[in-house]
Amino acid sequence: ASDDVIAERSSEAQEAVKGGKEVSWSDALGRVFMAVFVAEWGDRTQVAMITLHSSAPWLPVCLGSLLAFLL
Repeated sequence: ASDDVIAERSSEAQEAVKGGKEVSWSDALGRVFMAVFVAEWGDRTQVAMITLHSSAPWLPVCLGSLLAFLL
């Protein structure tokens, strides 16, 4: 019984791959760029905290960063 289900799902997957919509190179690149951009959005905050920490005393920077992250 489970072999029948696996065979059916396998054939469905093969049909989906064969009949899939062609994606242009620029569209794929745009999608990858947006995924990485959204995933790395938090790095902006980290860079800002490091920049502040290098030019200001560490205690106010750490407390301000902690407060910002809690909001």
